[in-house]
Amino acid sequence: MIYVHIYILKLIGNVVINYTIDTGTMSVSVSWDGSEVASITNATASGTLNFNKNKSNPTTATVTVTPNPSASYDLIVDCPVETPL
Repeated sequence: MIYVHIYILKLIGNVVINYTIDTGTMSVSVSWDGSEVASITNATASGTLNFNKNKSNPTTATVTVTPNPSASYDLIVDCPVETPL
């Protein structure tokens, strides 16, 4: 099963996605502005993904989690710290 999480990000700056894997193995990908901007395959330990949101729009980022074959996990997506223009 694939899990899709959608986040609204209104500010410009570095977006940090922290993932905690309690059990199992999983792959995580992050899409923004029509492209995959960060990913990890077959992760077995907790970690961080990040990408630079360098413009105001689009405001939606999609995080897709694919357990391989199963995983227990948590995701925390930090809003970017606003970058002065």
